[in-house]
Amino acid sequence: MPERAQTIKNTAANLKRKGNVMVKKWSFLMLMLSMALWCFMPQQVFCQSIKIGMSAAITGPASDTFLPTYEAFKCYFQKVNDEGGIRGQKVEFIFEDDRGESARAMSIVKKFIDRKVALIINASTSATYAAILAEGKTAKIPVLFAGGVCPKEPYPPADPYVFCSTSFGVSYDSEFAIPFMKEMAKGEKVNLGLVATNIPISRTGVEVAEKLAKEAGMNIKEKLAIPLDTADYTPFASKLKDAGCNWIFSWAIWNTQIGVYEALYRLGWKGNYLCWAHIPAEYELNRLKTDNLLVFGGNAFISENLPAHQEIINVAKKCGATYPVTYMVEGWSAAIVLHEILKACPNANDPAQLLSSMNKISANMRELRGGPIEWTVSNHFRKKNFYKVYKWDSGKAKIVTVKEWTGVEVK
Repeated sequence: MPERAQTIKNTAANLKRKGNVMVKKWSFLMLMLSMALWCFMPQQVFCQSIKIGMSAAITGPASDTFLPTYEAFKCYFQKVNDEGGIRGQKVEFIFEDDRGESARAMSIVKKFIDRKVALIINASTSATYAAILAEGKTAKIPVLFAGGVCPKEPYPPADPYVFCSTSFGVSYDSEFAIPFMKEMAKGEKVNLGLVATNIPISRTGVEVAEKLAKEAGMNIKEKLAIPLDTADYTPFASKLKDAGCNWIFSWAIWNTQIGVYEALYRLGWKGNYLCWAHIPAEYELNRLKTDNLLVFGGNAFISENLPAHQEIINVAKKCGATYPVTYMVEGWSAAIVLHEILKACPNANDPAQLLSSMNKISANMRELRGGPIEWTVSNHFRKKNFYKVYKWDSGKAKIVTVKEWTGVEVK
């Protein structure tokens, strides 16, 4: 009997041990199952990357304008991912090269939709806009324009799905530029020459400037729309000089702006030339070292050596950026805006939730812009656009600020 009792006791102990092992195994399996289900629950995003598509002119004729923006996004979010991502999620960019071509952009945006991106970013020429806008809006995916001129859709009253972080805006730029030139003239009559590239958006910008200049009492002495493929700008510069222009305003692509200026300089023209500070502007001021070329823009130049500039320099070096850091501020500013949006969104993989966050964002631009980028349901550009003017100062042998940040209300 004692032997039988001991056997029963041992059997019970073995069953208890096995039971404990089974409980532990089942507990572990249930835990793993719960985690797996957590990952696949649509309202949770912690186990998947945030998927974003960018269509950019990485190669092709316009690549010098848009490749730096692509590089800025790539470097910025490489840093974000290295630091843990957004609440533990990696930001996964799908970069595609559209070469600034409409057909390529159409194919790319369809690929983005198939891959279920939460956001489409465009950093390319206006030739790609129609395809990106049409497909993005049909799929109800927000579209962010970053680095290229804003289309009309982000301006009030805004299209629900279209946003823009780019520093320049067709009419608002002239609202700053014309009063600035009048202020700088200090009572002297302004005999103004106007220079556009012969493309619709540039002609529109110059037409706005012409209207405002006439209202300000300036004399319009010459207005030119210069072909995109111009190789020699001397004939156009001669027209402006012979017309007696003492101020010239150009809102055009950079090649037009700088091509006309350099031709005027070679002709010995002594007036003042004001143009938009496109991505190459800071680099070109340092190259030319001439005192009568003034550039105005919405990004703080690297020469100011702000903390955000140091960050750009360090990150660009680490990630192997190919362009000078002076080219990267526009793209970096756009990346800051996107980062703020993703941080504010509970589920950044859901286009509807992302859209909701975009409609109420106020992004601190870390002094790279004159103020925050703020979007509302009716305004996807910003509440106020800020401008700063720079030039080369031969006496100081460096780039100097001509006018500090000045805001123009966006209505």
